[in-house]
Amino acid sequence: MIHKVFVFSLVAYPLLVLGYFFLYIQFYSALREQRPAWLSYKGEPSIFYMGMPRRFDPNVSLRVIGVALSPRARQLDSSAYGYARAIRIVLPISIAMFGFILWYVTARG
Repeated sequence: MIHKVFVFSLVAYPLLVLGYFFLYIQFYSALREQRPAWLSYKGEPSIFYMGMPRRFDPNVSLRVIGVALSPRARQLDSSAYGYARAIRIVLPISIAMFGFILWYVTARG
C-alpha cells in the first residue's frame, strides 16, 4: 500500500512543482503590475543571479511567497488573489509530498 503512495508521489510531485512555478510566475507578474513597492528591497542580488530575471532572485522570491501567504494578498484583484490562494494550497502539499518521498527513500534504503 505504501509503495503505491510512493509511486503516486513520484509521478505527482514533478507536476506539483511545475504547477507551483506557473502560479509563482503569474502571481509575480500580477504583483509587479499592481503593487511594485511590495517587491522592492535594499541590496544587490547575489553575483550568482546576475543576468537572470529578477523574479528568480531569492530576495524577490521570498517577498512574493510572503505576500502570497499573508493577508495582504486580499488587497489585490481577484485573479492575483486566486493565484495566491492556489499557492497557499500547492506549496504545503508539495512540501509534505517531498518530505514523504525523502522519508520513504531513507527508510527503505
